[in-house]
Amino acid sequence: MIKNMSMKVKFLTAFISISILLVIIGLLGTFNMKKMQSTIDKMYTYNLQSIDELHTIKENLIEAKAGTIEIVNAEDIILINSIAEELGKYREENEILIQEYGNRELSQEAEGIWEIFLTNLHSYRTEINHLIQFAKEGNEISAISAFNSTLGIRN
Repeated sequence: MIKNMSMKVKFLTAFISISILLVIIGLLGTFNMKKMQSTIDKMYTYNLQSIDELHTIKENLIEAKAGTIEIVNAEDIILINSIAEELGKYREENEILIQEYGNRELSQEAEGIWEIFLTNLHSYRTEINHLIQFAKEGNEISAISAFNSTLGIRN
């Protein structure tokens, strides 16, 4: 049957067959690329975004610790109030991030570590509040003592 076809029909049939094959391969490639994009989005949402949140929390805590050093060394009440306001902003941002991270599904091990972190954070914040209060009152010795207490709390 193929022998009886003209060359023109044979070339046309081969061209159409190859074109159909290319379209099928293109559609499969597009479908798999969309599937891969969906998987990548899930990986970011469930893995990398939580790591980013933890990183930002840690950065804010480091900035807050630097602020406490400034408060201990500050003698001007205006400067102390300004730094305390900055510390409040870091605290607010961390509260949002802590809420978001706390709502994620965590393994039992991560859940235990998270609870320890929250307990330490509460103790740390209590000492920072005392430090700010003592600094505002001009009680430098108590402020330094409160700062030293924060050093023993691991963030």
